[in-house]
Amino acid sequence: MIAPRPEGMKRPIAGLRWWILALLTASFSINFIDRQTFSVLAPVLRKEFDFTNTDYSIMVFCFLLGMAVMQIPIGTLFDRLGPRRTFSLIVLGWSFTTAAHAWARGLWQFSALRFLLGNFECGNYSGGMKVVSQWFPARERALAGGIFNSGSLIGPVIAPPLVVWLTQQFNWRFAFLATSTLGFLWLVFWLRLFHEPRQHPRLAPQERALIEGEPIESIASSETTPPIRRVSVRTLLGYRQTWGVILIRAFSGPFTHFYWYWLPSYLSERGLSLTLIGLLAWIPYTGGGVGNVFGGWLAGRLLQRGASIDRTRKLCFVLGGTLAASSAFIPLMPSAGVAIALIWLAILGANIIEANYIGVVTDVFPESVVGRLTGLTGVGDNIMSMSLMLITGIVVDRFSYLPIFIAVGVIPLVEVLALFLGVRRVERLALTTA
Repeated sequence: MIAPRPEGMKRPIAGLRWWILALLTASFSINFIDRQTFSVLAPVLRKEFDFTNTDYSIMVFCFLLGMAVMQIPIGTLFDRLGPRRTFSLIVLGWSFTTAAHAWARGLWQFSALRFLLGNFECGNYSGGMKVVSQWFPARERALAGGIFNSGSLIGPVIAPPLVVWLTQQFNWRFAFLATSTLGFLWLVFWLRLFHEPRQHPRLAPQERALIEGEPIESIASSETTPPIRRVSVRTLLGYRQTWGVILIRAFSGPFTHFYWYWLPSYLSERGLSLTLIGLLAWIPYTGGGVGNVFGGWLAGRLLQRGASIDRTRKLCFVLGGTLAASSAFIPLMPSAGVAIALIWLAILGANIIEANYIGVVTDVFPESVVGRLTGLTGVGDNIMSMSLMLITGIVVDRFSYLPIFIAVGVIPLVEVLALFLGVRRVERLALTTA
């Protein structure tokens, strides 16, 4: 039954779910501009504070530890308070914390702020998954998830030239202050536009029917799944499929975190100046945006042509994993330009997987548990990412980047195996409260 609209409603907004998606994508972009500000400034901060690669890896580790600690609590908060209030809390938190970096003076102050930033920023992905599962029918979820997740690449595309310009025109402290204002501006639009579908005063009846009228079972399974009101974390952990999606994200995290946090430093190691890093470091991340949108489009196209959800997701995973494995050869490239081109291709492949991973989660699990489930997968992501980030600084200081790039090249192949052996068949899971 369609819920009645509140009195005093305004005229419906055409395609409202896509406007909601645009806001989600903007939030993820701002999230990554804030976190990438630190990565872009890493060469400057190393010089001013005499940081080693190991020091830098400790600060990245603290950020990821902060994310790991709060993944499940924030995911649970999204399920209990809903996206409107929870997004408001975390965006305010990460914006104030980003601004506070301007006053940091040394390794442990930066480490503490990175930990706090991770506490707030970890919820963006969980909340985005929650909103996509609420606002989009099954056939559109991979595309919507891909567009939303492209914010994680739009931010890194914008950050290098923006942060380098701010630093050269003013200083690195001003760069942190300037980027922190974006979250406050976003929050104004979020509070004006977002409500959940059943309560939204400007959602057209036709769009409401589209959102509510296409259960995943009509595509993925002939069986119907009874509604589940409360499923505990312990119950979720009892399912093989839960461990499958945890493993996929646990191995996708180190891949993406490596390029988010170490690409400017790697390019600096190859002899690029701060100005050249600002001019070139954004290019590989555009491959991620293309991969997200293409991965979602390809999945939708295959579904339209009659492929099952199971076959569609697996084909996209295999294609993306093959392309992303090219990371292993990047240090062998003869020039920084060729290396950047290969990084672009690898990031494209990884994000074909990412778009369809979002689809897998919402295909297999009901919306009522997506927040908690995403929190669980985030813990796996952060544990693996913390390990690789800490190891990266030590290995680079003592050896070179080559062993790290080889490990990063193997990671996407493990993700593919986790889908085939962990999740196995992509279809709606009949959860119980037992």
